[in-house]
Amino acid sequence: MLELSLIPLEKLLTSFFHHLECDNIPYAVLRNYEELPKSVRIDGDIDILTDSEKLNDIACLLKKAAKEAGCSVVQAFHGAGWLEYRIAKTEENYLFAIQFHIHGEEARLGMPIFDAESILARRRKYKNFYISNPVDEAMLSWFTRVLSHGKGKAAYREPVVSAARQHPDLAMNILSQSFGERLGKELYEAFLNNNPEKSEHLYKTLNRTIVFQAIRKGPVQWRLILKRVFEGIRWRIPPISYGVTLALVGPDGCGKSAVAYEVLEALSHIYLTGPPKRLHLRPGLLPRLADLPHPSRWFRSVETSSPVTAPHSAVPSGIPASLIRLLYYAADYIIGYMLKIAPYARWRRTLVIFERYYYDFIVDPLRARIKLPEWIAKSLLKFIPQPDIVIYLDAPPEVILSRKQEVPADEVKRQVHSYRALMNELSNAYIIDATKPVSEIVREICRKVIEKTEAKNV
Repeated sequence: MLELSLIPLEKLLTSFFHHLECDNIPYAVLRNYEELPKSVRIDGDIDILTDSEKLNDIACLLKKAAKEAGCSVVQAFHGAGWLEYRIAKTEENYLFAIQFHIHGEEARLGMPIFDAESILARRRKYKNFYISNPVDEAMLSWFTRVLSHGKGKAAYREPVVSAARQHPDLAMNILSQSFGERLGKELYEAFLNNNPEKSEHLYKTLNRTIVFQAIRKGPVQWRLILKRVFEGIRWRIPPISYGVTLALVGPDGCGKSAVAYEVLEALSHIYLTGPPKRLHLRPGLLPRLADLPHPSRWFRSVETSSPVTAPHSAVPSGIPASLIRLLYYAADYIIGYMLKIAPYARWRRTLVIFERYYYDFIVDPLRARIKLPEWIAKSLLKFIPQPDIVIYLDAPPEVILSRKQEVPADEVKRQVHSYRALMNELSNAYIIDATKPVSEIVREICRKVIEKTEAKNV
């Protein structure tokens, strides 16, 4: 996949802005709009201010525009007077994701800072969409950062000084309306004197002023603030269906490790709330059997194990020991999935990739020193949490043997046949030709992951 400096968005944004205008929904893009609607910087996002009463309508229109542009909504958060949407798309040579921040008001901790209605009334047309007035843009960009971090962004220093000098009446009006006449005048004079850093020193005072002004507005404003607080808590509690799990399976030599690494890299910027996690074979909540006599090793990651180069070299256990091994690993899948994997995928709203999965104990039990009839491992499968997507990397035995010769040719042929038969029994399994270039395999997997993420999370 190619590296992009600009994300192509013209179809998506043109459609979105068109729908907003047709539905008479007022809006203004707040910053970083110079390349819009054609594209946006790879590290950029799109900030939009709108009427707080129209947020649900805008959410519907954004999803509609995404569908028309062939994009997927992979994350959607409805918070306290705001929306955040993560939209992704896979193309032949690239995969991109862009973040939309849509605000119904400019607020701090649920308390309004700037008057959104006045900002929208002063908006202006730029190309085929609306942007905020330059003074509003400068003030919003500077103070949003100062109030939350105590320090303004260097890129916004010159614009806020220029705004105060070139449009003194409007700048003074905005500052007085937001922070009171006395403090507004003090800030205005600091900007005129090329000293916006004074607002950084006053950031605690500014935050207190916002609180006191909200209190003075009376019970109506208090109820609105409480509503915003509850909304802010609610969006942080995701539905239990959130998150996606993916398992890559197949015999040694089919390319699981290379594909897992590339998928992880490709999707690392898709999930804003948490990076994808990569695991080997099982959740790893329970320690390795070999580590049980050594408590100091119990919390060692399964990933620290050395690569297996001779998977069938160890002597298989007897039937009782094999059964204990199988039940122990099954318990790790059941308990580990519940306590480790599901919470991570759900609360981070992200992807967990397994390189191998429980299916290995059905197809290749000797790797785990298990020697039992296949039906025993298969009978436990109904108790094992199933990944959302299972990808079997399929290749002819001769191709696999040309890559790795860790097991005999007859065993490779048996495993290929067993995997194909097992995958046909699973409703969540997909067979992908592992002889294709890795980039094609990764693109196909990423597309399936993005589609599944949209279906579950949005």
